[in-house]
Amino acid sequence: MKKGRKRAVLLLACMLLLHTILLIELFHYTLAGLDGLSVLQVSMDVCSMAMGVILFVACAFDGDELNGLKKWYLRLVLVVFTGLFTDALSWVIDGHAEVRLLNYAANTLLFLVSPLIIFIFYRYVLEYMDIAGEKRVKGVTALMGIGCILSVALRLLNLLRPIYFYIDKEGAYQRGSLHLLSNGYSFAGAVIIFGLILLYRKQLMIYQLIILFTFTLAQFTAVVYAPLLYGLTPELGTMMTILLLLFCVLNLEKSRARSAVEAELSVANRMQASMLPKEFPDLSRVLEYDLYASMTPAREVGGDFYDFFMLDEDHLAFLVADVSDKGVGAALLMAVSKAMVKMRAQLGGRPSEVLAHVDGKIGKNNDAGMFVTMWLGYLDLRTGHVVACNGGHDYPALCLKEKGGEYVIEKTKHGPPVGFIPGMIFPEIEFDMEPGDRIFLYTDGVNEAQGKNGEEFGTERLLEVLNHDPDLGSRELCRKVRDTANAFVGNDPQFDDMTMMSLIYRGKKK
Repeated sequence: MKKGRKRAVLLLACMLLLHTILLIELFHYTLAGLDGLSVLQVSMDVCSMAMGVILFVACAFDGDELNGLKKWYLRLVLVVFTGLFTDALSWVIDGHAEVRLLNYAANTLLFLVSPLIIFIFYRYVLEYMDIAGEKRVKGVTALMGIGCILSVALRLLNLLRPIYFYIDKEGAYQRGSLHLLSNGYSFAGAVIIFGLILLYRKQLMIYQLIILFTFTLAQFTAVVYAPLLYGLTPELGTMMTILLLLFCVLNLEKSRARSAVEAELSVANRMQASMLPKEFPDLSRVLEYDLYASMTPAREVGGDFYDFFMLDEDHLAFLVADVSDKGVGAALLMAVSKAMVKMRAQLGGRPSEVLAHVDGKIGKNNDAGMFVTMWLGYLDLRTGHVVACNGGHDYPALCLKEKGGEYVIEKTKHGPPVGFIPGMIFPEIEFDMEPGDRIFLYTDGVNEAQGKNGEEFGTERLLEVLNHDPDLGSRELCRKVRDTANAFVGNDPQFDDMTMMSLIYRGKKK
């Protein structure tokens, strides 16, 4: 279990423990011993505490990244929850001399919560509006922090010299002579937050403004409606309700942003799919070769690609490549690399010259540090002669009659990845194919596919699949390899893009 998740479980356990303590106290003193106002206040606090537990669980365990906004939101929930607990506890035990010290502790903690709520909400607003790094805000943040520390210190000094409140000999709560001044920091902080929201209001929607304003004004309205409600303190319950609304707003915005991203990725996926050849040779018409390829991205868009095209009437160019990353960035480099390879190859030149050209173009001003591994081959359809160049790619599986007629991994010389170190030399290899000979190209998403316990699919399993049924056509062979690799991985998410190409040389045209 991750450290953050352990901490969340521990905090949740503490929240449930506080709930249990409150229920024990209620059971001990019974609601029948409380007046009507106390019952109403405690009921509001208990319901709001339950809401706080639900909010904490929903937010802390939703699987999203624990960023700054989420951290301050969770802290806000925890502090308001603590205030609700101490408020409810002080109402339950008020007037009982035997728990006078507990009443002192509960009310002291309740007083400490007030400035903390304002300061944490201030930080939450900064994160919400993404203005924490601005210069004019940093000075205000320092001022808010100093004020919060001083306010907390004065509340702690109340234990030595009662100025805000005290508990009399009968165990009843009594206000001190400077009770109204205890809200000074909260009011000042609320004014500052109110001003910031107004200053940056153009960044917010109207419903966001209303929710943030309502939370900010809770401290002000408490002074007004508390006397009207015979001393009830519903501002904490109001705050927890607003936190619920904030949570709903956050999820609404998150779902909107996610929908927009998904829509863009869907378009990118369709565009990428359209760039890869989908029409393969019709075996009833093309007699010289049988070719099929597939690419299955690990994400919505991938970095692998394949291509094949005729250089002239007798020479077929074919390649499989893998960009060093995944996602949108890799897809962009994939599109650029694929276009450059085809354009340069059709202008003429050997495979090594094509890779050297692309290497120079990609490697120049490559601030992202991305590169492409690539295997490019030219097949002479008249003679079966192959000239190929390997730019840091996985070794192909070759099935040649002159070498036993089974698929083997040919570890031939190769150059570095394309775009990794500009100006490198890419050595070529040459070999001859007889009718029936085969080449199987793939990316590391195939042989490095991970199953249970992190075990890789590996080249040995790949060779077993390739050699199991030597008479399969290219389409059926690729499907069999893909299905076997997927079965090996199981229900785990695909780790990397999975691309493969099968080429069978059938001989010259008669």
